Amino acid sequence: MLFPEMLGKDRAAADSVAKLALVIWAISLIIGGILFGSKGFAGVMLIVGALTMIDLLITILRLFWRIKDN
Repeated sequence: MLFPEMLGKDRAAADSVAKLALVIWAISLIIGGILFGSKGFAGVMLIVGALTMIDLLITILRLFWRIKDN
């Protein structure tokens, strides 16, 4: 679960955000492996890192909106 203390009572939302992050990470790892397989591990980590940062930014924005609404 991501940031359960910030989400408070809304544990279902935290679980869904965590599952979404894992799915995006797995898909990015597969795509990175296909596209950059010949380039080695650095290309895979570049794709994974970029998508993880985007997902983390979206998660933080959702948390701020949720806190602002409460």
